[in-house]
Amino acid sequence: MVGINLATVFPVPPENSIDISEEWMRKHLDEYKTDDVFNEVFLANVVFLESRQRNAFGRPHITKDAINFLYEHGTKQYTSSSSSNYLPGPHVLVDQELREVWKLVDDSYGTCMITLKPHPSDILEALMIRGQDHALSFALPSRIKSKFQSLPLAGLRILIKDNIHLKGIKTSVGSRAFYDTYPLRKNLPSVSKSWSTKAYL
Repeated sequence: MVGINLATVFPVPPENSIDISEEWMRKHLDEYKTDDVFNEVFLANVVFLESRQRNAFGRPHITKDAINFLYEHGTKQYTSSSSSNYLPGPHVLVDQELREVWKLVDDSYGTCMITLKPHPSDILEALMIRGQDHALSFALPSRIKSKFQSLPLAGLRILIKDNIHLKGIKTSVGSRAFYDTYPLRKNLPSVSKSWSTKAYL
């Protein structure tokens, strides 16, 4: 596949006795549909993510009814992988590489003076994307992967008031003069803790 394609990653249970059946697929797809980023168009390509334990027993058995179920939902091809770099949920496949996707949602009420790029490091960057009527856009990651993480704030989306310092972002306290006068600061401990427990800022 050359170019950009949509894909969905499903984690396969480590137990070798469990087959990927239509019932299994239907159950997991119903769970994925509760996510506000996922859409069935991401089923164009399906990756079954095997755990290292399962990999010792060989590839998971995918039943014919499960394959037919996928085809009925728009799947063009499927594969399995044991890569530790892949996370469950929707992705975009760019030149054979899976990348995370985000849903852009306009801040139509003008709640924020700045929105943030989703970023794995502790240094934050402003998201310079605007939607309708020049409203700032929030980039919302899928919460599906957080269901497979044991951290207490995994998957939570947190809005931070502009009187709290964030590393890499200037604080304005709602004032242009304050914004222009004071330099960048470091994260407050509470923000760093939220970030380290996989909350989305």
